[in-house]
Amino acid sequence: MGLFSFFGEITKSGDGRRNPSARRRGAGGGCRCSTAPPGHLGAGAAAMVFLPDQSRSLPPPPLINKGSAWLGLAGWIAALLDNGFNHRPVIRAGVHRQVLFTTVGWFVGYYLTKRADYVHAKLDRELFEYIRQHPGDFKATEKRRIGELLEDFYPVR
Repeated sequence: MGLFSFFGEITKSGDGRRNPSARRRGAGGGCRCSTAPPGHLGAGAAAMVFLPDQSRSLPPPPLINKGSAWLGLAGWIAALLDNGFNHRPVIRAGVHRQVLFTTVGWFVGYYLTKRADYVHAKLDRELFEYIRQHPGDFKATEKRRIGELLEDFYPVR
């Protein structure tokens, strides 16, 4: 079932006429009515898989970060390539499209950075928990001075 047929089912009334204010019960979209199939997660379930609620406890990444800058640049280059492939002036045509592509790339980069921070924090938490549960495997070594670590220096002439 395509996207347009899905919206068509929602906006049809019971007698087959289109009615924008009519909504069909149990058509998805996160409804909590009794006609939803068992195990129905709703529309927001896909977003929660990408960035779970646990990620809210982490500090947000800075607005200007490496991922945002690179994907913003990639979005701008995509707009320039679109202009070039369609035989329009590369820089001067479609400035609104260039701004849109850059903005979309910037926000995708921001949320990918946020996701990467969450994945790394989750991995760190699991590793530190493992270290805490198995202290015998991770014994603290005695502190050594830098002179003990390096070999003696003999200049070669």
